[in-house]
Amino acid sequence: MKLHYTLTLLILCIAVNSDADGQPRTQSTQSGVVFFETLTLPSHTGENIRLDVNYRVMKNFFILTRASDTEERYGGSYELSIEIFDKDGNATAREIAHREVYSDKPRQIFPDIDYVQGGFTFNLPEGEYRFLIQLNDRNSQRRHIDRDRRIRLEKIDLSKPDIFDIIFIEPADQSNEVSSVHPVNLSGNIFFGRDAQALLTFSSPSAADQLPGITTTVYRLEDDKRSSAEEIFTQEISPNNIFTNTTLQSEHTDSRLQYLLTGAEEKHLHTALLPMNGETLQEGHYRMKISLDDGDKQVIEEKLFRVQWVDKPASLRNFDFAIEMMEYIMSESEYRQLRRGSADDRKNKFQEYWKSKDPDPGTAFNPVKTEFYRRVDHAAQEFTTIRERNGARTDRGKIYILYGPPTEKDRSLTPGQAPRETWIYKHLNKKFIFADQSRQGNYQLVAREEL
Repeated sequence: MKLHYTLTLLILCIAVNSDADGQPRTQSTQSGVVFFETLTLPSHTGENIRLDVNYRVMKNFFILTRASDTEERYGGSYELSIEIFDKDGNATAREIAHREVYSDKPRQIFPDIDYVQGGFTFNLPEGEYRFLIQLNDRNSQRRHIDRDRRIRLEKIDLSKPDIFDIIFIEPADQSNEVSSVHPVNLSGNIFFGRDAQALLTFSSPSAADQLPGITTTVYRLEDDKRSSAEEIFTQEISPNNIFTNTTLQSEHTDSRLQYLLTGAEEKHLHTALLPMNGETLQEGHYRMKISLDDGDKQVIEEKLFRVQWVDKPASLRNFDFAIEMMEYIMSESEYRQLRRGSADDRKNKFQEYWKSKDPDPGTAFNPVKTEFYRRVDHAAQEFTTIRERNGARTDRGKIYILYGPPTEKDRSLTPGQAPRETWIYKHLNKKFIFADQSRQGNYQLVAREEL
């Protein structure tokens, strides 16, 4: 969806497509490339426990080449292996997947990055385990190795109330017709700015006769510890969101991972859908507390998670630089006032300013602020010169930040004159002319005209 908003003293037109020359507008620093998460469930195989290990890999991990001379797409392949060791170091299970990956561009960069997803299922006895995970890109020999992931599988007793695993899923239809769900699959976290729900698997012997009461409470933490928690919301789960005698069956394609809600062979196994309003949660650490009351016993389970802005503009990750760039969109007195005070004072004023520009303050994601800093990211890298390594501080960088990608861009080389570059914004009736007087790529604004 394209967004158009007004910002700054005069105007900051927002356009969420590419530059006129087809170049992407941002190259944010990655906060992660490879994600893994686990899900434990009762197994169909006797006393064992079912362990699902799911993965999500950004396509920019791979080096892609043109699939064929006739196709306008790029491809590659990868190998992903997972080996599981018991507490004594003995290998107990191993799976290898060979997959292909395709894209319509040779190299993906934020914010339009895509992923490949998939998963493995193991059936293991109770105990402590360690994973060895290896991801290999066959085109480049690039490798990702994870040796430190550990898990403890505990014996499951379905004859008493218990809560098993909690996974976050993309929004599902909140009705009894729910049949399949797509996990968020972000190492047990959720994406910032997107809605999400939680899916709970539990046992309750009395559920066949009387649905149990399920209450969820979400707290925001000041850090990744359990202290200093602020309650965000508490809700009781509607009976319509409890699905009795059901379990989850994984199903993968080359590009998507989903779970099917199917009839459970095991007695007293059920699932519940927990709404979260994930799009309202700010970045940070959270704790979800789930209380299950089946009349005879109350069970409480907690899950720590993060709201993670994976494609966050790089310029927003450096607070001092983020404030520095606001000089372009504030009066001199406003900018001086913004920079005064303690670090907390400046952060509060920063948040208040951007909140005032948010077209939908009911959600955590602010498209106006995000677009501004994506432009800063692009300008910082695209318009660097020998004299100025921060392209956002150049004349072209400033105009790009304020007005976005031009409708038309033209560069002229006339003998005896400095090289010129003309940017035209048809929707604003504006033209900007830059000249490289030093002939070293240092284009400076020499004229601005009304069309």
